Amino acid sequence: MLIFVRLLSNVSAAADFNNLVPTLCVGMPDSDAPRRIGTQSVPVWHSHAERGNEVIKKYFLHFFVLDMNKLTYLSIYAFVLFSLVFTDRLSAQSPTGIAVDSTLYRDSELYDGRDDIPTYSWLGGGFSVGYFMPDFTTFNKEIAQPFVYKDIADHVFMFGGQGFIPFPYIRNIRIGGMAYGGKTEQCCVLYESTTIGQPVMRSLRYSIGYGGLMLDYALPIRSDRFKILVGTEIGFGGIDIEAKQAYIRTKFEIAREFDSLSTNINITHTYSSHFILFKPRLTFEYAPTNFMMFNLSAGYQATVMGTWKVDGDVGLGDEGALKKVNGSGLVFNLGINVGFFQ
Repeated sequence: MLIFVRLLSNVSAAADFNNLVPTLCVGMPDSDAPRRIGTQSVPVWHSHAERGNEVIKKYFLHFFVLDMNKLTYLSIYAFVLFSLVFTDRLSAQSPTGIAVDSTLYRDSELYDGRDDIPTYSWLGGGFSVGYFMPDFTTFNKEIAQPFVYKDIADHVFMFGGQGFIPFPYIRNIRIGGMAYGGKTEQCCVLYESTTIGQPVMRSLRYSIGYGGLMLDYALPIRSDRFKILVGTEIGFGGIDIEAKQAYIRTKFEIAREFDSLSTNINITHTYSSHFILFKPRLTFEYAPTNFMMFNLSAGYQATVMGTWKVDGDVGLGDEGALKKVNGSGLVFNLGINVGFFQ
């Protein structure tokens, strides 16, 4: 680079612009002797062509010298700029052989997968039993008492299962699936019908079932056998209310099972509706071995009910007391699971 700059400087010095004085002459000179204007000798040309060639050479050299000077300055400027940038790049590089101060907190420690941060890695599935506590105050008052003259027990035993795996991209997040179902009923209540003229038996059953997804977060507890999770269940399910009435037979006769008396007395109706489920919960898990785990959870089951239908898909018009029937209430679950719990 220095050699190139020096070469440009020599070329610029050799072209002396001050000695190039442009002269404009008009007319054809009579002789070859140069004329004098003031103290300077002015060349004399024999023709207009010769005069034009000389003027072109003079101005070409003039602009050429100017460009060379500009190019010289630009070259020097580019060399200085290149030197500054290159020096800055060298100074930005970390020197080798200097140890990192490990006493200071580094952001990279949040993402480098340190072993001292507890991570949930259990996966498995199994059987679970639940204890569901719905609010049957309105149900018993407006449906159970008028039909069977008794209250239905305000608890439902639920049976089902679940399966789960740790979420692969977010630490301590677990995903899975579950399904539960259960029922409670008041069966075989003797009813003395005055309109029918003979005693009948009535039964009333409340059934609920649902399935969906589980999403839990495992608290970072430093224990290999015990875990605490906070999560929720989101799913879809349904409720059936089955009401039955049948007269007491004194003798079985297949023909009489379908006569007019039987069809007027023996009646069964099923009232159904679907719901959307949302259940926040708290779960405790304990694994006595690497392949078996027990879990205990508690949560509140909230449901958004749909339209009630009877005997399949028959509309009811005004739903009446069924509008107040739902699947909401406290739920407790106890389960046993098999899998990998290390």
